[in-house]
Order: sequence, then C-alpha cells, then structure tokens
Amino acid sequence: MQFASLSFDVAFQELFSTWSTGGTLVLLDDETRKDPERLLDLIQAERIERLFLPFVALQQLAEHACATGRNCPTLTEAVTAGEQLQVTPAVRRFFAELCPATLDNQYGPSETHVVTADLLSGDPGTWPELPSIGRPIAGARIRLLDEHLRPVPVGAVGELCIAGPVLAHGYLGRTELTEQKFVRTSEGRTYRTGDLARYLPDGRIQCLGRGDDQVKIRGHRVEAGEVKAAVRAVSGTADAVVVVHEPAPGAGKRLIAYYLSGTDAPAPEAMACELRHRLPDYMVPARCVPLSSFPLTSSGKVDRKTLAERRLTGPAGDDPTSTAPATSTEAAISGIWSDLLGLDGIGTGDDFFALGGNSLLATRLVLALRTGLGAHVSLQAVFTTPTVSGLARLVDGIETTTPAGLDLVAEARLADDIVPAADVTAAAEDPRHVLLTGATGFLGAFILRDLLRRTRATVLCLVRGRDHEHASARLRATLEQYGLWNRVPQDRIVVVVGNLARPRLGLSEADFGHLARTVDAVYHSGAAVNLVFSYAQLRDANVRGTEEILRLAALHRTVPVHHVSTVGVFTAEEPGKIIDAEHPTGPAEALDHGYSQSKWVAEALAEQARARGLPVSLYRPSRIYGDSATGACQTGDFMWLILKACIQAQGVPSGVETAFDLAPVDYVSAAIVELSRQERSASGTFHLAAGRLTHLRTVASWLRRAGYHLSDLDPREWLDRIEADPGNAAFPLLSTMAAEIESTGSEGSVLFDTAATQAALAGTDIACPDVNEELFTVYLDYFTRTGFLPTAAVARSEKGATAQE
Repeated sequence: MQFASLSFDVAFQELFSTWSTGGTLVLLDDETRKDPERLLDLIQAERIERLFLPFVALQQLAEHACATGRNCPTLTEAVTAGEQLQVTPAVRRFFAELCPATLDNQYGPSETHVVTADLLSGDPGTWPELPSIGRPIAGARIRLLDEHLRPVPVGAVGELCIAGPVLAHGYLGRTELTEQKFVRTSEGRTYRTGDLARYLPDGRIQCLGRGDDQVKIRGHRVEAGEVKAAVRAVSGTADAVVVVHEPAPGAGKRLIAYYLSGTDAPAPEAMACELRHRLPDYMVPARCVPLSSFPLTSSGKVDRKTLAERRLTGPAGDDPTSTAPATSTEAAISGIWSDLLGLDGIGTGDDFFALGGNSLLATRLVLALRTGLGAHVSLQAVFTTPTVSGLARLVDGIETTTPAGLDLVAEARLADDIVPAADVTAAAEDPRHVLLTGATGFLGAFILRDLLRRTRATVLCLVRGRDHEHASARLRATLEQYGLWNRVPQDRIVVVVGNLARPRLGLSEADFGHLARTVDAVYHSGAAVNLVFSYAQLRDANVRGTEEILRLAALHRTVPVHHVSTVGVFTAEEPGKIIDAEHPTGPAEALDHGYSQSKWVAEALAEQARARGLPVSLYRPSRIYGDSATGACQTGDFMWLILKACIQAQGVPSGVETAFDLAPVDYVSAAIVELSRQERSASGTFHLAAGRLTHLRTVASWLRRAGYHLSDLDPREWLDRIEADPGNAAFPLLSTMAAEIESTGSEGSVLFDTAATQAALAGTDIACPDVNEELFTVYLDYFTRTGFLPTAAVARSEKGATAQE
C-alpha cells in the first residue's frame, strides 16, 4: 500500500521497495487514508501484504480493528517510523490476534532517510512498551555525542548524530542552517539530529525523544516523550501527546497531556490519579485533556504547535451547573487563578491543584493575594483550602483559620491484621536477600551502596516505573548521579517494579507473598518528600506505604524492619534543648508541615508494630549532607537551597539564628547498615546526627572566603529579594523560608543526643566527621563542578552585569 504523501520521503521507500521486488503498488485516496474503517476494507480487498504507517495512523488502525474485531490475514510486514513507537495494548493485541505480521520500527530523519531498524517478531506479548530503534543499517554511522561533540559512554544520554553516505548535501538555499546541523566530527561530515538517545547493553539504540522536548519543570529535567509513554500506557488510552505550556511569563513551564479516548478511556481526574502512581510528582502533567482526534500537519504528524497554543478551559467552562463567582472576592480570586493557570471558566468549587496548580504556582498565588487583595494567606492554607470559595472565606475573614485537618492521632492506628508470625528473626546479621525502598532517593542510594559493601546480600530495590526497563533506568540514573554506579556489584541488584502509594506496594498478591517469603530484612528508606504538600497529599506514600511494609515483614516469617524516619517528628522545644532517642515525639498538631506530620504518623505505626512483637528499628537522621569523600549531594536540600538563594540574591539575612545539625550521607548510610546487623541493637531507636550545630552565618563566612560576594541584609529585605525573583532557588519554599528566617521555624532550635548511637557503633570504623571549612569546600567543589552553583567568578560577573543593568 502506498500510504505516505508524495512530498514525504517515506513515499519513495514505499514505491521503489515494492517495484524493485516485483510487487504491486496499491494507491489510496485521502478519504481512505484518514478513515481506519475504509483502510481496513482496502487492506482486505486488495490483500495487502506490506504496510508502512506513521505511528499515529498505526495506532488508529489497531484501535479500530480491536474495537470491531476485524483481522488482516494477508498482512505479513508492517513498518512504522516518523514518531516514537509505543506498543500500546491495541497495537499488542492487533499483532497478537488480528494479523500475522512482523513490526519493523525504523528511524531516520528526512536529512538521511532510514538509518536504523529494529524488527519486532515472535510473541507480541513480550514486545517492550518502548521498543528500541535497533542498530544502524549498512552505510550509516551512528554516534551519540555530548554538547561538545564527544562520544558518551554506554547508558549515558547523548545527541544522536549520523555520518556516512546516507547524508543529504544540506538545505537548499540555507547555508547557515546547513553549517549548523551538518558539522565536522571525527567521523567526518556529521548530521546532528537533535534527538536524544542512549546505547542499551546489547548495542541497540533507545531513542528518548527530541532534545528540544526536554524541559525543566520545577528544576527537574523532564523528557516529554517519557511522560507521553506513561499516558499511553494507561488502559483505555489510544494515543497521547504531551506539550509544554507556560500560562503566563514567569509562571513556570508545565506539561499538558492530550490523549485520545479509547473504548474505556479514563476521565481526566482518573488519568491524573493513575499518572501520579506511575511518575514522580514533577513529571505528572498539570492537565490531562481527552480529545476525539489530534490536529495533524500536512505530512500526517501530530500538530504539536497547535496543541501547545491551545487555550484551556476549566471544568466550569463546560459544566453549566458549576457555580460562578458570586462575590467580588471570589471574582478577584478566580481572575488570579485564570492568570496563573492559563484557564477560562473557573468555578468557585474547583480545586487549584486539580486544575494544574503546583507548589511554585501556589507560592505565586499567595503573593498575588497579598499584592492584589492585601490578604495574608499562608501557603499551607492554599493546600488545605484549595478552592476559590474557601480562599475567599479566608480573605473576607468569614473563616479565620484553615478548615480543621485530619485527626493525626486517629490516623496513627496500625491495621489489626499486622501481627508477627510464629517465626521471628530479631536481626539479620548475614542476610541473603534484603528489600530496600527509596533506592532512587539520596540516602537510599547510599544505603544500597553500603548494603552491597557490608553484606553479601542480594538487594531487591522497590522502584516506581511504568515497566522493568524504565524502573531500572531510574535506579541507574540515580546511582550515576552520585557517582555510585561503577562502584557497586551490579549483579547483586534486583529491581522490583512497585509503588509505596499503592496497596501491596503495587504488586500482585502472588508477588507480594513471594517477596515476603524471600527477604531476610527490610530497609524502608522510601518516602515522598515535599515541604509544602499537605498531610493528605503525602499520606498514601509515607503512611500507607509504611503500613504495607510492616504487613509484608510480618506476613509469613517475621523479619526485621529498619525504618528511616527523621528528627522532624519532634516539635521545636526551648532553645538549646537536648533530645534523646526516648524523648516523646510530637505533639502532632504542633508539627510544622505535612511531611513531618506524615513521618510522625508513620513512626507511630512502626512503634505499634514493635509493641506487637515485630522487630522494628527506627533511625532518625538530622539534615543529611553530602558524601564526605566525593562531595556528592542532593540539590533539593533545604540548606543548599538557602545557600543558593543567598548567592543569587547576593546577600545573607543577618542576625538570624538558623543553624543546621549536619550529618554526611556516607556516615548515615553506613551507620544504618552496621546497626541493622547487630543483634544487641535490634528494635532500637537511634539518632543519626552530628550532635552539634553549624550556623548559617558560619557557612556564609566560608562562602565569602571562597570568593562569593554576600552582603549582610535585614531579614525582611532578604526575603523581599527572594519574593521579587521567581527564578530564585528558594522561591517555591518562600513561606517555609520566612518561618525560619523570622525565627518561628525549627532549624537549629534543639540538639539531638547521639550517645546511644555512638555506644552501639563503638569499635567499628564508623564515626560522624566534623563539618568544617575543609569538608565544606569538598561539597562546594562538587556543586560548582555539576553546575548547581555558579563559581565565585561567575557569580561576581553576574553581579556586575546586574549592577550595569
């Protein structure tokens, strides 16, 4: 069948590959090309054997064939290219039940035509959801290069570049563009495709989408193609497109997912809920919009530009029963929401976050309420009262406090069925298999390293992902980020695809039971960490996830659970108070934010399990610093965000008592693993802290000696500088920062007694190093080397440029 437009390079492949092998070419008109029913009629009538379709058309054909039960018994070859192939449920069923064809996934831009291919044959049930693009064809030389046109190692992401006789001469009449895209490398004349890819261990190439599809969402690099694949994988979804949208200048970029509804397509709310289980928070689209069809370009590809420029409508715009603003305050707040979210038709009962709001936009909402209405509404109030009508009542003084929250004491009740089995192991000194949650987190990655270093165990890592390949890639990326991947025995790492926020950890009943019978100990480091989310938003992952971990550990043979909590479960006491491990936590209602509340409830569940006879140990780290050997550290830590904010604002708040109890991550992880193997430490509670404070003013002096210009500022002036710059690293945490800087927060208010920890570690090689200027320099070098912080010279040049402006 000749499907492609004659202006499209694929048409020549259809024409000449058919004629050169003695085949018959079957033509079709535009109406048939667009109608899957007529297309199936033609395939059957003309006994088509080979079909070349762009993925969008292939998906529509498969979806229609599955819905109507029509088969294509003569079809033996199907070829797709032009867009990333996704083996959706419809595609899988079409090739498994309705036709005997193989599926050839080809890749090649018009500047080269096809340069790689990957033939999918055999049982379609085994085909990966995101197939590779295969290996280069004869005559094509493929290289994956970094931004400096240097080769990247296997597994690393690089730009897909092509050399060899397959290259076009260039762009007719566009010399500048030709020189930009056709460059000289060690391979000779090379075309830069702009596509990102990586080599798989077997030498095939996995295409990850366009480099210009990569976008920063709240500081995280996100591949729109990866999000699109997650949307497509949701049952009932025929196809999906994910575009980047910025509702207003400075409002921050966000993702909008458009999807074609299949026979059982989920509603937008259900789609968003499903994606929250599959993706990290920052990758979940702000809006999920169902469509009956996508706008297409003349070449048959999805018109992404039209979708990106589309103006969205809130639920009230389509629902005549939705309540429109009835007061001037409601109208003003609705207008602010419309500007921030880029939406029309917002009703008084709509939820800010369901409409695409996030923590950054919530911060901007708080500022807009202050400047536009003179109302001082806390960020926490936006999370607990996220409707137009609710915020209007707060602004008008009808309600002076946020609505009553959940009863955290009532939340902290362990399920009755979680009781120890007859066979109880108090401590696993030499485990064969252990389960680790949170391995894609900062501390979790180092716990994984130390489990592999200090035990002979195989470590089963519970990792969220759309499939095993995706979950494995996430874990590897984390270990590579902190320089750990090549320093651990990878053959002792087993990835288990699961989700803390789901019943049975997202596993089938059989897999959950098998895991319970297999592991000799559980290390529970996983948690959703977000200082501005409410308790309700964190409950599933942090509380229910902990309960599922305890259930697994007690199910068949009771094994020890090593639960990583936080010193944040304590409320601020009188300054200088020293808190030991037996000090009562809470009270819950006085805790600062939803994260510490969720960890308080989770710890209460762990305490109840321990009281019932389960061997549960608790570890409470203070603020976790970087690796004392390499400096590797997380960029989302509160302290480092403050320091980056100071560098960006070119000043430090003076006269504040903010201080940090800093424990290097390599100390914390090694201590957890060592204590977990000691029978004498079984079911203990340990503080993993320095036991001494490092003041913000001290760290600022180290930055100044490193060459950074930092003026002493009045705290209010410093906060005003942060508030005036949405690009400042600390802007999303503005209200939390204000609480700390204005001395109402908890950082540095107490000290944590580590005597019990030190006694248990006596005689080992594990001790908490002092955080001094020499060690701080190791961390500073890491952050400037990785680009999180500008060098002092760059910061000074930026200051000069700002002064000139």
